[in-house]
Amino acid sequence: MAKQKVLYVVHNHPNLFPGGAETYALELYEAMRSSDEFEPIMVARIGPNHGGGTPAFHPGAPFTSIEGDPNQYYLFTDHNGYDFFNGIYGDRALYTTHFANFLRTHRPDVVHFQHTLFLGYDLLSVTRRVLPEAAIVYTLQEYIAICHNNGQLVRRWENELCLEPSPRRCCECFPELSPQSFFLRERFIKSQLSVVDLFVTPSASALERYVHWGVPRERIAHEPHGLPAAQPRPAIDP
Repeated sequence: MAKQKVLYVVHNHPNLFPGGAETYALELYEAMRSSDEFEPIMVARIGPNHGGGTPAFHPGAPFTSIEGDPNQYYLFTDHNGYDFFNGIYGDRALYTTHFANFLRTHRPDVVHFQHTLFLGYDLLSVTRRVLPEAAIVYTLQEYIAICHNNGQLVRRWENELCLEPSPRRCCECFPELSPQSFFLRERFIKSQLSVVDLFVTPSASALERYVHWGVPRERIAHEPHGLPAAQPRPAIDP
């Protein structure tokens, strides 16, 4: 029986940027490699904001295989071309050509987005269009989809928690932007997230915030970030 393919997509690779979500994504990938049921593939975004350690890439071919592992790939995007407000990458070929062709080539059964920062929410609708039968999973690591203030749900001026975000309240933090822009931002992000089959969040409180924001409770699960089981320590003779 053929193994099911699981594609993990993450916004950085821990070899270059050892953050929490990045490290956890690689740990998941490594754990799945020992599975008898699944074949994992990992795509990690890279870009010039990583500094001098960024691997070389060829214009027009943003995917680069990671040496030593044929199932791991770097995906180059330039952070200068990324719209942080709406979560969109400016070069549409990333979606319509490069990522779409990658999906057609590998045809994963499950696509698990650990993060879409520097990549864009459009990856979700592209995945659904190219692979209509694939299961799409999205990990909600923080509140970037809800809050433009680095996804922190903290008021910029008062430095207090924002428990009732709205276009009007968002404008109080970002007066240079209009309420309509925040309204359209929310509609766009929710439309992209609507194709997700299952949301996962490591935080129980984040689960409740996203349900309050509009994610159906039956489509979101609380799954704490785990660690490989530790081996028992050998007994020490007295």
